[in-house]
Amino acid sequence: MNKKKIFGLALLALIGASFIAVPACVRNAFVKTNELNDKLEREWNFVLPDSARVIYDIHNRGWMGDGVELFAVENGIQDELPIEFSDVPDDGFEEEVDMRISMFNADDPVDEQYLPDWERDYCWKLLNDERDNTMYLWHYSDETLLHILINY
Repeated sequence: MNKKKIFGLALLALIGASFIAVPACVRNAFVKTNELNDKLEREWNFVLPDSARVIYDIHNRGWMGDGVELFAVENGIQDELPIEFSDVPDDGFEEEVDMRISMFNADDPVDEQYLPDWERDYCWKLLNDERDNTMYLWHYSDETLLHILINY
């Protein structure tokens, strides 16, 4: 085969792969957002705005269901979110979040860009349910990314 045919076949294969990969990624984000919304509605009695999309998630759950989950949700901060955030920094909240995040395995650590940066201005909310599960929510004043950490 000549070089033009090889290049043409490679290009065709690349285009075909993109038609499969891109929809799969979009579908994956959509599924993760729906799963998170189902969990929030079932366990915490609220859902995220329609425009919200899970862009990062990591889980460390034991076989009995205990553990932690961290989500980063794009466009998660909107007026329709039925939660009042505090904008007063809280050392106790920061310490609890840091302690819970340290529960993730060293083999599968939290991506550094989603770790809390308590030097920035942030708003936060702490929620507890009847089963002693705790949800930590925070976002930085200058962005629309909502961080959700759930401790079971």
